[in-house]
Amino acid sequence: MKLRDWVDKNGKIFVQRDINFLVDSFCKKKQTNILVDDYWLKSSDTKYLNYLRDSYFRGVPIAYLLHREEFFGFTFLVNKFVFIPRPETEIIIDNVLDIISNSNITNILDLGCGTGCIGIVVGKFSSKQLNIFASDVSMEALRISKKNIAFHKIGI
Repeated sequence: MKLRDWVDKNGKIFVQRDINFLVDSFCKKKQTNILVDDYWLKSSDTKYLNYLRDSYFRGVPIAYLLHREEFFGFTFLVNKFVFIPRPETEIIIDNVLDIISNSNITNILDLGCGTGCIGIVVGKFSSKQLNIFASDVSMEALRISKKNIAFHKIGI
């Protein structure tokens, strides 16, 4: 079976953004630059995609299934211990960056940091040198944020 055939057969249960994310992730995992139409699935590929489909159908978000989410143009590790970064949060970051650029603020606290995405993105896009502190009550969330901070090579 071709990947295109699997998507045609199963893709309707996904919202468009999620099926695109799934296919992009699947193809990158295979480290190929092929077109979906030309990619033949092995039996193990089909089983994996069917597992993802079934889990998604039961209500597991695609980000938790793939253990990552795109946010502000960056990829963040996620799991069930952190909230999935939401597109609406990008508005908050835009506002925070405006406030920082028009003030003397140099210290930022990302309280309840979860993935660490807010502190990381603010740190990457701020025009100022900032002291960013990330904190969370959950040790599991702190493990995820530490991995994201290391991956994005930012000092928080």
